Amino acid sequence: MLKKNVGNYVVATFLVGTQSTTSWEGILYDVGNDYMTIYQEGRDRYIVSDIYSLKFIEFYDTRCRDICDEVLRSGWMPNQGM
Repeated sequence: MLKKNVGNYVVATFLVGTQSTTSWEGILYDVGNDYMTIYQEGRDRYIVSDIYSLKFIEFYDTRCRDICDEVLRSGWMPNQGM
């Protein structure tokens, strides 16, 4: 499923340690057997992570990116609703 969505805007949430999570957002740039790469256009950087720590990934149509940014800035969390 990840490979089919290369080029789409994503927000990926990773498990850090046993209870903490961190999220990275950007364009899904590349996917391998055990890694994924997110490109952050505004910062002109690539973030590479292993697939095994990935907990959740949200896919967005790149055309809706401004809406996604607004939702993230508002502090919305997946389990809180909108």
